[in-house]
Amino acid sequence: MPELAAATPPPVPLVSTIPASDESLAELLGVPAIGLEWMPGLPFAAYCIQGVFGVYPDGPLCRSLAQRYSLERNLVNAGADYAVHGVVVGPDILGNPVGLDSVTLFGLDVYEATAQHWEDWQFAVVGLKHLGIEPVPEIRTWWSFNTKLDQLKLLASRQYNTGISSRGLLVRPLRYEQRHPFYVSVDNPERGTV
Repeated sequence: MPELAAATPPPVPLVSTIPASDESLAELLGVPAIGLEWMPGLPFAAYCIQGVFGVYPDGPLCRSLAQRYSLERNLVNAGADYAVHGVVVGPDILGNPVGLDSVTLFGLDVYEATAQHWEDWQFAVVGLKHLGIEPVPEIRTWWSFNTKLDQLKLLASRQYNTGISSRGLLVRPLRYEQRHPFYVSVDNPERGTV
């Protein structure tokens, strides 16, 4: 497994998840939302705050990915203080259930540090693709979220081409009206909790 260094918290907030429940889903009712693949991998963040670039967790794997995607140059030249959050997937990472041939970074979110807000999903996708980072796969879009937990578990029940069950599903608002984002995590019932 690739080596991760001891994690010193970055100067930006990290993406967080809350388990799916009637209460957590109630916060999404009536809100445009998106269901994303909850990819089995390692967390990743790259940021540039006031011209200072860093990765989280700081270690050889994250630094090599930042170099591969030219994140230092691109984030320094972005004209604002941004952080890119994602998940690292591939060989030697959690058994590589996705079956990728090489270590790959999938983008999950973008944080604009100067304004202290998380970007809307559409802006995050454009920004990630501009950086050469493929966003995590989209599973479903709701223009007015109204899905029950048992229906979400069905959406979370998928298998990769390797025959291994997916981790599950992440549901987030398409737009953030509050400063701190939330992802409702739905475990794949065939896999159990991770």
